[in-house]
Amino acid sequence: MRRLLLAVAALAIAGESCRQPEARPKVLTPVRAAAVETAAASGETTYSANIVANTQVGVAFRVGGYVAELHQVAAGRALQEGDFIQKGTVLARVRQEDYDLKVRQAKAGLAEAAASLVVAKSQLAEADASLQQAEIDFRRASALFESQSLTKADLDSAATRLAVARARAAAAAGQVEAIQRRVEAAGEQVREGEIAFADSNLTAPIDGIVLHRPIEVGALVNSGVVGVVLADTRSVKAVFGVPDSTVARLRLGQTFTIRTDAIPDNDFPGRITRIAPAADTHSRLFEVELSVPNGDRRLRPGMIASVTIFEPGPRARVPVVPLAAIRPSKTDRRYAVFALERRTPGYVARMRDVRLGEAVGNAIAVLEGVNPGELVVTDGSNQVNDGESVQLVP
Repeated sequence: MRRLLLAVAALAIAGESCRQPEARPKVLTPVRAAAVETAAASGETTYSANIVANTQVGVAFRVGGYVAELHQVAAGRALQEGDFIQKGTVLARVRQEDYDLKVRQAKAGLAEAAASLVVAKSQLAEADASLQQAEIDFRRASALFESQSLTKADLDSAATRLAVARARAAAAAGQVEAIQRRVEAAGEQVREGEIAFADSNLTAPIDGIVLHRPIEVGALVNSGVVGVVLADTRSVKAVFGVPDSTVARLRLGQTFTIRTDAIPDNDFPGRITRIAPAADTHSRLFEVELSVPNGDRRLRPGMIASVTIFEPGPRARVPVVPLAAIRPSKTDRRYAVFALERRTPGYVARMRDVRLGEAVGNAIAVLEGVNPGELVVTDGSNQVNDGESVQLVP
């Protein structure tokens, strides 16, 4: 009996040691949400546009080497982003000693070839003179031989001298021609060397603002490496995308006004200069470019602007969401919301990209991405991840 009790106690102890602690329930992130409502559209749609330079060029080195100097905008300060540069300014220069040496060597070779050509031409002139004399002597000898005043041996001697003179003249002419080719080749080497020497300078091809300068003095660059990026911003482009329902009503030459928060209370007129013939495969939007005069250069590449386009037709009601529901997108659509999907128990937050319309009081119209009646997160979205279960609180 005692052994039986001991065995039962041992089994009870073993059972307690093998019991796993109960898993604690996961704490859900608390969020507040609001239902998507509808409001009457005003007939105007505002599109977000990017400001880009009218002309942008990357100025690349034509020859390689170590960067020896950069253009000095002011005493002690080298060229920097934002500086205005005039066309023809030497922006940077690679070390020129090697290219200068090649030019000097090529010029020395040219001078040597030119001197040899002078000597060869002098020898050719002498050979031509000797040939002319030999031809005169041979004609005289032939005439005397015919009158039986000269022996056959003397005639043969005159013929031999003529043949030798002709050979000498031909050789001298060949030498002149060969040296002339040397002179031309040496001249080409000089020209190539001078071009390479000139190409050691990085020269601005346009008037413009420096957008980027990735090089420093002492850096080793290869030919083709971009040293400075310049942009002509005397006029800029406002680039934005529109859906197919809008692009059909746009025409080249139409004028619109752009605005930017960076320069409030200012309208900038622009004219459509390009409409993409095909929609972007990802966004399904057609890219439109407005050319905007910018003589005072207040509009800068990279700024965000807005373009308002009047949409004719009946004023349909559109979904609107609170401004607090809008957050940055993880894609190129730029904006998104967290929509709540009902699960048992609770909700799951799903990030959706949206296309925004006009502001309606403290809300904003959503042209694509949500439907009326859906719940969107208005508070707590910064702590929520896509696909995460959340707890809805009042």
